[in-house]
Amino acid sequence: MKNNVLAGAYIDEGLKDFPESFALNKIAAIIHIRGREFDKALENIETALTQNKADYTIFTYRGLCYFHKKDYEKALLDFKASLDLDSNAVENYYYIALIYDNVKNYKKALEFYRVFFKLNPGTDHFKHRKWVVKRITELERYLRQ
Repeated sequence: MKNNVLAGAYIDEGLKDFPESFALNKIAAIIHIRGREFDKALENIETALTQNKADYTIFTYRGLCYFHKKDYEKALLDFKASLDLDSNAVENYYYIALIYDNVKNYKKALEFYRVFFKLNPGTDHFKHRKWVVKRITELERYLRQ
């Protein structure tokens, strides 16, 4: 937390001189997301998007903000926009699956969990991988009934 506060202070100083900077606004958004300050992150993301709409990660970050605010419709649009820019941005498949799971569209959730897992078959670095494997099994069982 201490490092986020310090980093945030440096970024805020930079934004005073370069308020339209894509990079500074993107970093500020990440810091705000980590601090669960989603409205502040959204402000930085909107500014960043005025400078660059080709960076898939900025749509992922905005999708995360909307996801955590439970605005699943907007989050879904952003995660899909991110995938349109880079179909290998695998975290977006995971979050799309979570959205469909949360709104009880289990068939679509299973579809996106499977795509996510297919793109990460042997990758243990994703901290929720075991949970995803378990959830795929649960949904397959549920949908067979």
